[in-house]
Amino acid sequence: MPQAVPQGSIALGIRLNGVRFAYKPGDTITGWVVRGKYIFTSRSQITLTIAGRIKTKVIVNRFKTKLLGSAMTCRGWTSLIDEKLHTQTVFEGELYVPPGEMECAWPFAITIPPTYVEAEGALPRDLPGTFTMPKGTGLYQWDEAYIEYTLRAEFWPGDDFIPTKSVLPITVMATIVCSYRLHPKIGLSAPSGPKGTPEMVAIAGGSAPMHAGHVQLDTPTIIQLEHPEPVPLCLSYFPLKHLFALDADGKPYKLQLLSLTLAITSTTEIDSDGPPEPRSLPSPYTVLITAWPPPALGTEAPPLFIPYGDDDPPIDVGKVAGLRIGYGGAMSEPIAQGDVRPSFSTRYIKSAHSIKYEMKTVLGQWLLPWLLLLPWLSIPLWLSLLLRMSLLLRMSLIL
Repeated sequence: MPQAVPQGSIALGIRLNGVRFAYKPGDTITGWVVRGKYIFTSRSQITLTIAGRIKTKVIVNRFKTKLLGSAMTCRGWTSLIDEKLHTQTVFEGELYVPPGEMECAWPFAITIPPTYVEAEGALPRDLPGTFTMPKGTGLYQWDEAYIEYTLRAEFWPGDDFIPTKSVLPITVMATIVCSYRLHPKIGLSAPSGPKGTPEMVAIAGGSAPMHAGHVQLDTPTIIQLEHPEPVPLCLSYFPLKHLFALDADGKPYKLQLLSLTLAITSTTEIDSDGPPEPRSLPSPYTVLITAWPPPALGTEAPPLFIPYGDDDPPIDVGKVAGLRIGYGGAMSEPIAQGDVRPSFSTRYIKSAHSIKYEMKTVLGQWLLPWLLLLPWLSIPLWLSLLLRMSLLLRMSLIL
């Protein structure tokens, strides 16, 4: 199931106007269809078409066993752009291209449609961006899924029934608002909601003073890539009243944030026109984004203390660090940390994301270990009680 590759020659080619890495739905692409090979014909036609398609391939074992290596291939295919409505004639008539280095060029301007219709009678949906599913492992290493867009030029000389073709793949970056579940993923993603804030529980003991508490991290459930405003990551600290460490002066220790890292993982669900159920494949790649300290400051970053939730308002780490997330990760980084694409859902491909937080803090001079927990109200009651019993047991062992 090969993807489109650039195809062009002196007989026919496509040349874009300027140098652009990617286009967005609704953009107009300008350029020229060119030919430098000699020809003289009294009748000819040159057309340009913009095309988009989704293709999937799922390998399924007929008997769900490796015996005899029996397997079948199920495929899914659909077009995202009606090629009849998005084809234009750039030249028609008598054509003479002289021999030598001289070439003829015909300008074009074609617009990428902002929406597509998945089925007849359905409502228009936002056009998804270019996508290629990462290569799987194990039993899923032969599964494939991608979304691609191409420009195709065709030259029909005289009465020939077979045209000369030129193909140029283009990259489309979706303008869909990127929806991520920003809650930590422990087995399952916590559902979003007003009470769905991650909690991090820490217990300090041994050489460190007796201390326990939790940090509340308030985050949005929707992030728009390349948004001009920083991503809000608000931190508050809530120590337990009976395990509250004080320094020699009787004042509570300050909790300093050493680092806060976001690990973005994507999951792709692919389907086909065959009998198997949709298959969910986690990506083997994780995009690590450092929220604190800012990459530009590194070890020179000033101390950042997490305020006590009962006394002071939370601190917005994202605003302080100027954290903005783009298609390559943190936009402040000179080098991309990976490939971040908006979540989307189509007939054959669904892409979703989860984010896991990693945080290091210092209480006084002691480094605190953190246990990342789901919000209590978003997990079953029996699991909530079990986690609380485990937490109390650890406290009693420290005492």
